[in-house]
Amino acid sequence: MRTRIDGSWGRSLALAMAVAGLAVAEGAAATRPPALAGSWYPDGRARLLSAAHYLMRTASGVPRLGGRPVAFVVPHAGWNYSGLAAAAAYQQLRPGDFDRVVVVAPSHHGAFRGYALDDVAAYRTPLGEVPLCKGVRDTLSSEVARVVPGVTGPEHAVEIELPFLQAALGEFCLVPVLAGNTDARIQSAFAERLARLDDGRTLFVFSSDFAHYGPRFGFEPFGAMSAETRRKIRELDDRAVTLLEERDADGFRAYLRETGNTICGRHGLATLLELLERIAPRARATLLAHYASADLPGQDDTGSVTYVTLGYVRPPAGEANGVAPGPGTPLLELPPVDTVAADTPRVTDELGRRLVRLARATLETELRGTGDLGGALAEWPRDPAQEARQGVF
Repeated sequence: MRTRIDGSWGRSLALAMAVAGLAVAEGAAATRPPALAGSWYPDGRARLLSAAHYLMRTASGVPRLGGRPVAFVVPHAGWNYSGLAAAAAYQQLRPGDFDRVVVVAPSHHGAFRGYALDDVAAYRTPLGEVPLCKGVRDTLSSEVARVVPGVTGPEHAVEIELPFLQAALGEFCLVPVLAGNTDARIQSAFAERLARLDDGRTLFVFSSDFAHYGPRFGFEPFGAMSAETRRKIRELDDRAVTLLEERDADGFRAYLRETGNTICGRHGLATLLELLERIAPRARATLLAHYASADLPGQDDTGSVTYVTLGYVRPPAGEANGVAPGPGTPLLELPPVDTVAADTPRVTDELGRRLVRLARATLETELRGTGDLGGALAEWPRDPAQEARQGVF
């Protein structure tokens, strides 16, 4: 949940911009402004776009999903903490893959029963506006889902996902949903509504952090933080991950009652499992990332928050199981960001020309709002050697 941007990770999140979609939302005229830019994620168009692509390139070594994703579970802390875990999901996407994205997130700023919808026209980030999808609020509205005043404006768990989605997909429309206090009946009823949106061009994103451990969260079943405590926290969250991989909604709810694990998006995750039962009952889950803030370099804290990323893929028509994921390793820790030795050979002339083009696109994007920085970054090689911190000018 913390948002500090520092050290090699903060310095590596450089330069950015992007283009958001243009569709007209139903009725409302207001646009929700960004609440987190410059703190939870970088501000400025060029810097933000470059940061998103940098994280997605760095996360490109995770397993490739064995098909088109139907849903993701992603964390929602500041990018300096969980950005790489979230990028492990978003780097699987390409521009135009989806027209509509449903983001279901917990409410951190208000308590209510059921699900909160939004009646604004668009959500804005430094990369532009993301319009709300036309007609969807009416489709989702019911006794368990409605507009709840005052809870969506300050909520971070939807906004933190949007710059990644803008950088990865380009244009799309948004369906933001906050999950309040729910039970199995409410989760099932809302999943029936969500299932109506499954048209092959809709991506479902469920935003959640996992165990919030320590005195400030009121959750310390394993005592003070230590290496052994961190191991037990991982085991606790591993049980939740297994139930999510097995798509076991009843088992997941029983696990929460047994352990009291402080998974902030638990109501949304139970809704995800109910949704998958309706639209992709044999979806294959792939773990893409699992690490905790206590595992990050330089952390000296009494608490920890766990970040988990999962991707779900439908099996091909006529097959019982999904295609196995491609080669790769889930992110279980942040990879080091290395500098190069002083006697390293200088960059090639071709790489130098590409860097100049990238620098020019950065300046045009930031100062004029023009220039295809997103395209230049998307074409940058996904090669760890290209990420070395080396002077070039």
